[in-house]
Amino acid sequence: MKTYLKNLLNELLEELIRNQSHIVHLLQPGLNSKQIDEKIIDLPIDLPKEVYALYKWRNGINWSDKYSLGEMWIFPLGIFTSIERSIENYKYYQNTNDKFWNESLFMLFEGGGGEMFFIDCNENSISYRMIIMLDYGAVDHEILITIYDSLNKLIETIVECYKEKIFWFEDTDPNYDLQRPLKILNRDSRREIIKSRDKNPNAELWKIFDADKLKNTI
Repeated sequence: MKTYLKNLLNELLEELIRNQSHIVHLLQPGLNSKQIDEKIIDLPIDLPKEVYALYKWRNGINWSDKYSLGEMWIFPLGIFTSIERSIENYKYYQNTNDKFWNESLFMLFEGGGGEMFFIDCNENSISYRMIIMLDYGAVDHEILITIYDSLNKLIETIVECYKEKIFWFEDTDPNYDLQRPLKILNRDSRREIIKSRDKNPNAELWKIFDADKLKNTI
């Protein structure tokens, strides 16, 4: 499994390079198992092996104000967070009474506007190892909802979306604040739903939307 995920992640990197994404230059070097263990030692959670494989590959991105959110998204609303940032997020929620979060949820990606993507680390949960989205601004679906069947399926889905030009990075007009053109993630929403539903039959989010009624916007 770890080798398979590593190969998928390398395919993802190839697609980011092909798309000339700024993310390539923001990815941080990976960690070893001992470093990961030392960082999570105080957390009451056991991370699945695929999370170790993810952070061994790269330790998220170096979040920079030099880039817009859309330039840092690997998939729509998905910024790959460093393990340090994810641990900060975990400890923050430990000190709240948030009714949507529990101690089995560990963040791997976030959108920058309050959207977060967790992996369920509870072996007794029906959504164990699935990717769950927390979106406080949700209107069309539940605030906490499964979105990918696993971390492997998440990476599989987005790699195929890049290869089939469902996702792409698009040049824009110069940004007033950053004083330069942006290269932001764009998508074909209808085809993304069809692809994601096919690759993740157990995830609840993709069952909700009617792909034929969506416009092709981010």
